[in-house]
Amino acid sequence: MVAAYSRQATLAEALAKTFDGNHPCALCKRIAEGKRTEKKSDERFEAKKLDFAYLLPAFVFVAPELPESPQGALLASRLLIYAPPVPPPRLLT
Repeated sequence: MVAAYSRQATLAEALAKTFDGNHPCALCKRIAEGKRTEKKSDERFEAKKLDFAYLLPAFVFVAPELPESPQGALLASRLLIYAPPVPPPRLLT
């Protein structure tokens, strides 16, 4: 509407006519007509409170599993009886 009104008047006058409400365009007239004929709904939306159960988080500590197979226990026992393969490093003097 500003563009249409600015062809006949100054920009300030075009802005005033566009937004004063006294010079509605065809689209504004159709919107106003639609609002007048709009059917009001008798149904009302009621917001209901939703209740959620709050559960405290449970922490479960589990002990490490021991080897269950005889081969695993035998391998673990063999590793414990041998000395380290490399002697510890010595200090340089």
